[in-house]
Amino acid sequence: MAGPKHAFDLFVHFKQGDDLFHHLERHPKNPVQALRDWADCLAAGAETVREVASTLEGAQCDIHADTHHIGIHLTDDAIAARLSVIEGIERELVEDEEELDDDDLVLDDDDESPVDYDDGRFTTD
Repeated sequence: MAGPKHAFDLFVHFKQGDDLFHHLERHPKNPVQALRDWADCLAAGAETVREVASTLEGAQCDIHADTHHIGIHLTDDAIAARLSVIEGIERELVEDEEELDDDDLVLDDDDESPVDYDDGRFTTD
């Protein structure tokens, strides 16, 4: 794929314990309701992932994943416009409309992620 000019972050789930804790705080005397609310959030996140998958169907893109980050990079302007209106997707800024190069797709040496970012990079054919 030519250098991507659009970059997005996907936010649907961070840490299961932290996410559930948020709901337990809202329902301290009703943990069953907290679990139901958390399940609703997980279902909404799954729907977002399905919508992103449908939007990217047939598109050429890179998807990068590590412990707390999912990034999507692509060149197609129309698909980027469709992604930008999906809840749970956030556009990354690409300075001066320059294309991203491979150096933009690799974590810095001081990143403490246990996953090698290059190992979490998948590109469509």
